[in-house]
This record gives sequence, structure tokens and C-alpha cells, in this order.
Amino acid sequence: MRKKSITLGIIHTSLGELQWIVPHFYEINRRDKDQKFVIIFLSKEVYTKAIQEHIHLSIFLEFGTIIQKSRLLSFLFSHRTEIGAIYKDFWPINRNSLAAAVRFCCPNATFYLYPHANAIYSLNQPKNSATAVVQGKHDTRCFDFLLLNTEYDVHYWRQRVPIAKISVIGSPAYRSSWLNGLARESEDELNIIRDKAIGKKIILVFTRPGDGDFLDPHDYENLIRSMVEVLSARKDIFVVFKLYPCVP
Repeated sequence: MRKKSITLGIIHTSLGELQWIVPHFYEINRRDKDQKFVIIFLSKEVYTKAIQEHIHLSIFLEFGTIIQKSRLLSFLFSHRTEIGAIYKDFWPINRNSLAAAVRFCCPNATFYLYPHANAIYSLNQPKNSATAVVQGKHDTRCFDFLLLNTEYDVHYWRQRVPIAKISVIGSPAYRSSWLNGLARESEDELNIIRDKAIGKKIILVFTRPGDGDFLDPHDYENLIRSMVEVLSARKDIFVVFKLYPCVP
């Protein structure tokens, strides 16, 4: 029997990466059963968070395998020629990075950079966007394609990556196939919410920490307090806060 081609996903620094790659692998597996899917965690902290969040790992383990960084070398030595595709988040990659070393160990692999999360990264068209100016720390020899969630991000990334390497595929977490699977996996949690919200409209609020990276702590606190004041005045709604990291 012919061995299945292996598709390898690298989780680098954030749970957001897992929340992008699992829906993408889920869709590929749904259409193509001739691939084997493996995800490696380079961070024990992120792996611990993934276990706590549980939903993405639970769904992925129905069709894929998880390995830890300590098993990377033995895995590559055993399967390097079978690995047909490698995915890593799109933070800068160069020849000194571990991900690039993994790619060069796998002669048959196509290397994809993928978004750090299911988000729009830029709505502003940069100056001189008609001309692609490759800048930054991305070594274009280390990867084959950069995948984007939306065409809005193309103008931003073409300043760092040649346009020929960019492909817009949409955000995997918002495809109907994934959302349907996610709903089935989360049925127990959803039923608890529905039971508590009988006769009311459900409003879901996604949050992230006021850590200064995106929101100042004072502004974040003001935002949450204002939201609670407005929503608590409504008797016809039931509010669910989803703490960061957000699903889907």
C-alpha cells in the first residue's frame, strides 16, 4: 500500500495559529483522504493552552496526530521524504530559523506561510503599492507561498513578499464545513447556553487582554464596563463573553 503524503503544521508562538490551521486541515481532510496530518508544537506553553481550550485539539485528533518538539528530529528522519507540505505562521522566517531547517530537511515539501489568526490585518493601502518592494525579515528562499485570509491584506504583504508568492484563500474558520463541525463538537456547551437564554436573544462578545499591544489596559476596562452597562439594561438579551483566545 502506498504511504500517505504527510502534511505538517508548525505551531510557533500562539494558540491563534492552531485556530487557523486546524480548520484548514479539517477542510483538506474532508476533501482528500490520501493525506496524513501532523501538528508539532514548538512551545510547551502553547500546547498547554491548547489542551485547556480543548476544542481544536479534540477535532484535530479525530483525523491527525500531535507531536512535541522533542520528537521533531526522529520524526523528520523517519518521514522526511513523505512530507509533502509544511505550514508555519507568517511571522518572519529566515535561514537561521528552525522552521526553515525543517523545510530544507524535506526535499518533497511545499512550504506555506499562513496567517497568525483568523483576522483582517490591514485595510489601508500602503504608499507606492503599485510597485512591490520586498522588505523586512522574510527570506523568500525559505518558503513557497504566503496564504492570506482576505484580499485586503494583499497590499500590506506585497511590501514584504513578492506578489507571485501570495495566495488569498479566505479564513478557514468561517467556512461552513468547519462551523458545522465545530457546532457538533460544542453541542453540550451550546445547549447549556440555550437553556439559560430561553426566550432571549444571545449576544456573543469576543475579547482579548488589555495588555498594551492592541488595547491600553485603561481603555480595555472602560470598553468592558461600558458594554456591561449598556447590555445589562436590556432584559431581552443573554450575553456570553468569550475570553481570549477566541474561537473560531
